[in-house]
Amino acid sequence: MKVLRIAGMVAVTAAVLATAAGARIEHYFVNVTVNGPGHVTGSGSPSDQFAGTIDCPTRCRASFVTSSTGTLSASPDDGATFVGWGGNCSGTGGCTFTAGEAPASVSVSATFESPGPFALNVGRGGSGGGSVSGSGISCPGTCSVTLAKGSTATLSATPALGSTFAGWEGDCSGSGGCNVSMDGPKSVTAVFNLPEPTTTTTTTTAAPINYRLSVSKDGTGLGAVSGSGIDCGAICAASLLAGTPVTLTAAPATGSLFAGWGGACSGTTPTCTLTLTADATVTATFSIPRFKLTVEKSGPGYVGAPGIDCGPACSTEVDLGTTVVLVASPAPGGRFLTWDNACGSGPICTVKVEATQTIIAKFEAPDRTAPTVRVFAAVARRGKTARLRFSALDGPNRPIAVSATVSVGSRTLARHRERLPGPGTATFAWRVPLRAPSSVRFCASATDASGNRSARVCTKVVVK
Repeated sequence: MKVLRIAGMVAVTAAVLATAAGARIEHYFVNVTVNGPGHVTGSGSPSDQFAGTIDCPTRCRASFVTSSTGTLSASPDDGATFVGWGGNCSGTGGCTFTAGEAPASVSVSATFESPGPFALNVGRGGSGGGSVSGSGISCPGTCSVTLAKGSTATLSATPALGSTFAGWEGDCSGSGGCNVSMDGPKSVTAVFNLPEPTTTTTTTTAAPINYRLSVSKDGTGLGAVSGSGIDCGAICAASLLAGTPVTLTAAPATGSLFAGWGGACSGTTPTCTLTLTADATVTATFSIPRFKLTVEKSGPGYVGAPGIDCGPACSTEVDLGTTVVLVASPAPGGRFLTWDNACGSGPICTVKVEATQTIIAKFEAPDRTAPTVRVFAAVARRGKTARLRFSALDGPNRPIAVSATVSVGSRTLARHRERLPGPGTATFAWRVPLRAPSSVRFCASATDASGNRSARVCTKVVVK
């Protein structure tokens, strides 16, 4: 058996086998290397006793009989890309080779590329100090970000007072700006040095130091912040010379309020002044005004809305411009009368809250007083129509239902029902039978619109 080795790959092993008839069969073990997120599949020669299935990186070797042809396929993982073949195959299509041809060794590599995103790590080195900023990096502080594949990160280095920027190391070089192409994970180090000590006294001028001022907005409201190169809106950060006095002004949008400063500024006045001695962050908070809506009731009833559940009285705070729909429901037997504002007399009131206000719902108490009824004695003649009078009393303009009967003992001779629009007197026209008894009872009772019922009263009617 002989073993061949190829630089950067696993070698193919050629072996000679003896068959039952004494024939010699030479075969080759073909090895596959996978670089990156993907896998390679293929099968060895079926006639070879060492043949196997390649599914690399799990199984990366199969046997092929001399001069037999093998085919390998490359499959990237989800989101990855197949870059191409190496070794005895090339390109990005299928890989086909013949075992035992010159060169006798067969070694194949497949390279796959990750879809990203990739991490960018920034460090600082050297004897001095300084900061690195750009593309989401603000180091010290935020020294690592994740960026999309194919994007370019642009970094700049700012030495601290008394230090100098010596240059980049890692995936950037030189002493200018650093542009990093994110085709994989990247690491960059900015080197800052202190001046070398010398025996000669010299006068040097320190390089100017810039600090970064970042402004953000928070809260439920809207507004803008401006001043000293800041315009939030559009520009919410600036690089300013150390020691620069900065004045920022917060301007709330229509319908919003300025609630106060945070970070390097404080207080609730709309103007903030600070001096930059280091990188600084300022937050301006804007809010939407809230007003108190109070609901009161006159009379028994209920008023409800989202966030409102009025018993005797209730209140809630809502944002400026919020529309609240109030629904009034009277107590059983009662009646809703009206609202005390422009909502009118219907049970639904729609309010757009633009200031603190109070709304009163007016209800009428249930009517618990029963009506009264009177019947008047009369003389009736057989075969004629008798007009039996009755009256009903209740509150003004309240309808009354009257039920009247003419009876003898337990036998009812006639019935009458009438609805009066209000208190008053009415007549029951009774056609007197020819065989009517000498006297009958005329009875009546009344029920008002609230369901209150009077006592039943009766009188005697003489029949002739």
